[in-house]
Amino acid sequence: MSITYAEARHILHDEALQHRDSIRASSETIPLKFSVNRIVKDAYDSPIYTPRWDTSAMDGYALRSEETQLASEDNPVTFRVVGTVAAGDEPLIVPGNAQTCVEIMTGARFPTVSSGKPFDCCVRIEDTSAVESTEDPKERLVRVSKPARHNQHKRIAGEDFAIGSRIIDSYTTIRPNHVMALASVGCTELTVLPKPRIALFSTGAELIVTSNTAQYVPDTNGPYLSTVLESLGYEVEFLGIIDDNPTATVQKILECQLQHYDVVITTGAVSAGRFDCVRQALEKLNADILFHHVAMRPGHPALFARLPDSSQQRATPFFGLPGNPVAAAACFRFLVLPYLRTLLFQQAETPITATLRLDVSDDERIKNASNKQVRFPQQADIFRAGQILPSSSPDREVRLIQDHSPGKIRPFVEADCWIHIRREVASLSDGDIVHVFPMV
Repeated sequence: MSITYAEARHILHDEALQHRDSIRASSETIPLKFSVNRIVKDAYDSPIYTPRWDTSAMDGYALRSEETQLASEDNPVTFRVVGTVAAGDEPLIVPGNAQTCVEIMTGARFPTVSSGKPFDCCVRIEDTSAVESTEDPKERLVRVSKPARHNQHKRIAGEDFAIGSRIIDSYTTIRPNHVMALASVGCTELTVLPKPRIALFSTGAELIVTSNTAQYVPDTNGPYLSTVLESLGYEVEFLGIIDDNPTATVQKILECQLQHYDVVITTGAVSAGRFDCVRQALEKLNADILFHHVAMRPGHPALFARLPDSSQQRATPFFGLPGNPVAAAACFRFLVLPYLRTLLFQQAETPITATLRLDVSDDERIKNASNKQVRFPQQADIFRAGQILPSSSPDREVRLIQDHSPGKIRPFVEADCWIHIRREVASLSDGDIVHVFPMV
């Protein structure tokens, strides 16, 4: 008997909550450069100010802005250059005489004056002109022909990150922009959650190349799910193809348990046909089947179970996904991935809202061209591949992919999102707001 999609999600959420403490306990510390796509265990706050000192944002001259207020093209102000400072140089201390300046490079620390008011701005090289001294050929002079502002082209100490500024929250997936920020405050390593080890199988004699295989069919789900899992930062091992018999399935599952995988996933052989042997194999293993058949389309045959293992402190979660490629993709996106997110302390994903756009040609169930509407079977959550439309309006617009057969791959190639139609929605009209999830 089917359970609702909401009930399936509730079961998966509760199971993940029970297992995730062991994930947290297995955290590891890794170099920052290897951390992208990993999930940081603890929040990280800046231990320093950045910039650590007042620094220049441009190549130019550090000087006092008040001394330029009367500057113009007809009446430029001349400054004497009393030093040069580059990024990384030791602090420079110079006399505080009037109309003096220091040549300063981008990122260099602002010089300190020994007396008088400090240099408070930088004038770009492009906004100055060199002048020859009539008194001393070795003396360097520059002219400024327009007023400068207080703190112009000057980075103030701590204006980027102050001590204690939050850079990344706990249980956040690390992205390259996080690496940039963390490196800027001197972080070289992070403590991250382990990558869940996932065992993946495809099932079906038709996928096995032998001398007796009359109609060989290439395996689609194994490569697809392996690629998706790896792109999301999980450690996945594709362990091959299982023949259509319970004995072979039992043997493969037992091998997974011996290697202590965190999750086991199979695709195919979960429906009600003669060769659909996954449930029978699980029953032979005395697995606890938490659900089999979910009121969702595609993906109705989806199965979730606990694999008992006396050598582990917890049972191993097992997902049996349908064999049709688009159905397997939908079940992964909306059953397996939410489980993995909860297991890794991630928040539930929030859908994007978009405006649905329908054409008469979009679906054979659109009945009226003047009142465009598409109908859906009730009592099931529907997941349809969609395509976000290029639009000049600020509101996102999306259309349904026309051919939504779970076994057809070509229409799926055009998709860049999923549209979730909840079970209580019987129809949608052009202009309705729908919930959209990006492809992964």
